[in-house]
Amino acid sequence: MSSIGHKGLETVRITAYDVGSILTGTEILPILKSSPNLKTFVFDGLQTHQDVALSFAGQPQLSKVKLLNWKGPSSTIGSLINCKGLKELVIDYHAFSSNEIKAILLEEHPWDLQRLELKGLGPSNDGELNAITKRLRNLECLRVSLTEISEEGMEMLGINCPNLKTLQFSNRDLTDSGLDRLTQHLPNLETISFNLAYNITEEGVAAIARNCEKLRFIQIVHYKEIEKSGIDALAENCPDLKVVGFSYGGPISLDGMCHLVERRPQLRHVKLCSTDKILKKQIETFYLQFPQVSKFPYTSSAKKLHNLAV
Repeated sequence: MSSIGHKGLETVRITAYDVGSILTGTEILPILKSSPNLKTFVFDGLQTHQDVALSFAGQPQLSKVKLLNWKGPSSTIGSLINCKGLKELVIDYHAFSSNEIKAILLEEHPWDLQRLELKGLGPSNDGELNAITKRLRNLECLRVSLTEISEEGMEMLGINCPNLKTLQFSNRDLTDSGLDRLTQHLPNLETISFNLAYNITEEGVAAIARNCEKLRFIQIVHYKEIEKSGIDALAENCPDLKVVGFSYGGPISLDGMCHLVERRPQLRHVKLCSTDKILKKQIETFYLQFPQVSKFPYTSSAKKLHNLAV
């Protein structure tokens, strides 16, 4: 393990194949000591001993930690968050409960996070969400999967995290009104992506367009329906829009999409998908009419979504 580190190293990725199933602090320390420029640490498929987190104490140069297929213990995360220079934290496919995650996030930490990605936060009451997000005022990117947030919670998120530029989450409870209450407080939002958005209509899309004039990327998956008025609002209010995706929902106005492409010639990527046979044929005709726009591949990565719109 000590051979991994060297002075110019900026990123280290350790998997279960490298060290077995359990990683200890004695294996981490040599890497940290021999890599003064280390900025990113990725753990993949590992269970760690508590002393791993303690090994990161006093590592101000470390700015990004990714925990993939994480097997705990959850207390390690709390210690990692205390790294003074930490700007990005990604926790994906973890093995512990959403209550453990929330308990950690509710602890007092000297946070200066700019990017936070969580999978499986679970239902949160508004008090919990308020307590967590009001410590994240410098947050610029938030990705939260498989969660439930009320309309009041959505508004708290907007108020507490006014610097958000990228927002991505799955939320079955998402409503048009909730989107309006959220985005009223996020004038700098550039990238927005929602999955499982079963209640969203053109009113929610219009609210985003009205409140987020800097929008460059919008993706809504499993929407209810989107009439022309919502798409027209994007065309009129979002001059920097470059990527649009509406997939696997109900009816969508293709007249509105035609107007959008004509009104915003800088639009580079459009993704329209449907399981309805008639609508699928109409979508094929749309792409033939506008060969300058291309589909973009589905991705759940917040960073990749942002890069598409740059």
